[in-house]
Amino acid sequence: MHLRVAFLAATAALALALPPGPARAEQPGCTGTLSGAFTATFRCSVTVRDLDDGNAVIDLAQAEKVEGIGAFGVGSWIIPGTPAKGSYPFDALGQGKSSLILDRDGALFTATRTTRGFGEVSLELTSVTKQQRPPGTYAVHGSFRARLLPKGNLHKDEVVVTVKF
Repeated sequence: MHLRVAFLAATAALALALPPGPARAEQPGCTGTLSGAFTATFRCSVTVRDLDDGNAVIDLAQAEKVEGIGAFGVGSWIIPGTPAKGSYPFDALGQGKSSLILDRDGALFTATRTTRGFGEVSLELTSVTKQQRPPGTYAVHGSFRARLLPKGNLHKDEVVVTVKF
């Protein structure tokens, strides 16, 4: 038993000594709402960065736990080419996913695009500024909307995610 306690203490000390990973900064004014089968508000962060293939990716993440949701991926979507001011309907975006799982019954709601699309997504960028640091990143303002449909469960309703940043 003493070896187990010593191991746990050493593991905790090592974890505290390691430098933290890259932090996601909460963007001032980044807020979101959920409506439909589940309603809530949340704070968020948004990052846009270049990929190595000439495209970019937008990552939207919750900045706090949302009560009643077991897992929540606000959205990660490919922006074809260089990000620019304008509208990106679902058909204009590349691969991506937005999803959430409800605590109460484990129901999964999602919008995805791999080889086919499921659900709906739209992105509006009202301003895009390339940043010097870190290289390959952009400061953006705009809005994001995803219509998440039930996947593999008996729910007939949907969840709509709306984010302003």
